[in-house]
Amino acid sequence: MSDQDNIRIARQSWDAWNAHDVDGVLKVLDEKHVWETDTLPAPVVGRDGYRQAMQMYLTAFPRPALFDRPAILLAETMR
Repeated sequence: MSDQDNIRIARQSWDAWNAHDVDGVLKVLDEKHVWETDTLPAPVVGRDGYRQAMQMYLTAFPRPALFDRPAILLAETMR
């Protein structure tokens, strides 16, 4: 996968998070994805687990834009 493909996918994911678009995030998430965080008692596994975790976070933090894209912007400027 090219750098441009990775940046495009990262943008789609961030934009979907900001839009609270669960299906949009899941569209670019690999089914084998595992997410570990100290804010949850167990790893989040696969799309179903990520859907549940994302819905929980969006309920707890219903701001219109939960995340910004600093890592993506940094990656674009470092090429």
